[in-house]
Amino acid sequence: MQNFQLNFVTNKTTVRWLKMLNTLEKSTVCSATELAKISHSTSRTIGKDVHHIRDYFQDAILLRSTHHGYVLIQLSVTAYEEKKAALLSNEPLFIILESIFFSELHALDEWSDK
Repeated sequence: MQNFQLNFVTNKTTVRWLKMLNTLEKSTVCSATELAKISHSTSRTIGKDVHHIRDYFQDAILLRSTHHGYVLIQLSVTAYEEKKAALLSNEPLFIILESIFFSELHALDEWSDK
């Protein structure tokens, strides 16, 4: 996901996770310090996020901790991509854009009820 698209995500934890995952997908190894810098958080937060990411993605990935940093291995690319996309399933702007894309138009008061 591009940084421009991340501007539309309202959940800060989701933004942090997506930034971390995008970085780990591109790098063979990435330290907690690097991930903290990229996600504008602390190394302690990264440690907690890594634990939660492992729990969330379960058997779809292997997120290993090494002496040099974290390594992401996708065990099931399909499951990983589906779970990653599901992180955005409750994001209001993405729900609206998806509805517009599928020509499911609603009045403003209907959107506020959703």
